[in-house]
Amino acid sequence: MQSNEALLIKTLLARSCPSAKLSRVQRVQNKLLWRAYANYRDDQLVHTCAGGDVSNEMLLFHGTAERAAEDVLAHQNGLDPRFSNGGFYGQGIYLAEDPSYPIGGRYAHRISGSGGSRVQLLIVKAALGSQQEMGQRISAETRAMRMPDVRVEGPPRLLYDSVRGGPHRPFVSGGGENGYTTQKEFCVGTDWHYIYS
Repeated sequence: MQSNEALLIKTLLARSCPSAKLSRVQRVQNKLLWRAYANYRDDQLVHTCAGGDVSNEMLLFHGTAERAAEDVLAHQNGLDPRFSNGGFYGQGIYLAEDPSYPIGGRYAHRISGSGGSRVQLLIVKAALGSQQEMGQRISAETRAMRMPDVRVEGPPRLLYDSVRGGPHRPFVSGGGENGYTTQKEFCVGTDWHYIYS
């Protein structure tokens, strides 16, 4: 619990959940997924983004809902958007900057025997690349998204690498009122993302 990673996670958690107590940090590594992620981040994103930090790499939170994180990460692809039930921006992996968003919704895995007071979240490293800003716009069209929009008309025609929207409340578009949690969220999908968990 005194490792640099654990101290960083404590800091990230304390920003929005000051009463939360971090009880365990477990690092899960998959060398094949890491190599694929690093290749995407270092090679492919360089060719699709212009200027600045082309990878736009961030540490973000992901809830695994009713499935324990170990079960989710046992899949050969790690986090796999094909298991997504969809959301505001279609089928994809939804990530949050703030841990209170997945904790406040149905997204965090509630540990059995704790009465819902203990939860488990994944912290993932994500190379978001060029983000399509959605703001608070939610519609049937955004919910049916299969890919982000075109960023640069071609040739070559370039798509955004990920989608960023919000702030939203869990399950509800738009900012919070009456103490509801609001959060900018990121959606990364099958063919237009890469994250490492």
